[in-house]
Amino acid sequence: MTIDPIGQNTYRGLGVPTHGESVIRQQNSTNAALTLMHSAANTGRFLLGLDYKEDLESSLITDAVFDIDAEGGFRTLSGSTIRMELNSTGLFMGSTKIIDQDAGKYVGPMRRRVTTVAGATTAINATSADGAGELYIVSTQRSTAMLYLNLPATPAVGDNYEIYHESTAAGNIVIKTLATGDTQGFHTYISSAVFVTTAGIACQTSGPMHFRFTALTSGSLWAVATYGVFYNSSNEHGQAVAGSTTTA
Repeated sequence: MTIDPIGQNTYRGLGVPTHGESVIRQQNSTNAALTLMHSAANTGRFLLGLDYKEDLESSLITDAVFDIDAEGGFRTLSGSTIRMELNSTGLFMGSTKIIDQDAGKYVGPMRRRVTTVAGATTAINATSADGAGELYIVSTQRSTAMLYLNLPATPAVGDNYEIYHESTAAGNIVIKTLATGDTQGFHTYISSAVFVTTAGIACQTSGPMHFRFTALTSGSLWAVATYGVFYNSSNEHGQAVAGSTTTA
C-alpha cells in the first residue's frame, strides 16, 4: 500500500479555529489532506481526544478518550489506561495482543463458553445461540433425579455441545433431541457398530462423564464423542447407551 505524499503548503492567513468546527478541503488528491510532524525528538502524541470540559485549561490526561501516539499507534483510552490499540505489530486489547500483523493471525486467549447447571435442575433446553462449543457443567453430584439436556430440533450443521458431570447413578443424565421423525437421533460407537437411535442417550455407568454432540444435519442428526465415562466402584470405562425420552 502506498503512502500519500506529504502536503507541504504553509500557513496562508486562514488559521484553523481553536474554538468551533472547521473543514480542511483537499486540493491535490495525491497529497495528504493534513500532515502532523514530530519535534526533533520524535516524541509526543500526534493527536489527542479529550472528554468535554467547560474550562479547557482544566483538562487533564485522565480525560483522554483516544490518541495517535508517538509511534503512530491508534489507541482508545480511558484516561491513561489503554483499552485497545492498533499499531504496526497488531491489534491489542489492553496489553494483550489479539491479532498479529503477520497475515492477520488471531493470537488472543481462547475462552470457552460454559454454563453451570444447578444440581436440582431437571431439564435444560440448549439453543442454537449456545452452539459454538457450549460446555454444560452440572455443579453438584447427581444421585437419582433425572436430568435431560434437550438439543435443538433444527441446529446449524457443526453446532456442538458438551456436558460434564460426576454421577452416582448410571443413566440419570439423558441427552436427547427435540426433533421428531426418522432424520433425528445419534450416531455413536457402541461395542462393534455405529448405530442411530431416535431415543436419547445416557451414560452406562456411575462416575464422571463427558460427552460432546456435533450436529451432522440441520434435521438434528448428531455425532456423539465420548470424552470420558468411568465407573467409580471399579477400574473400568463406560460408554453411551440408549436413554429414555419420555420426559422433556
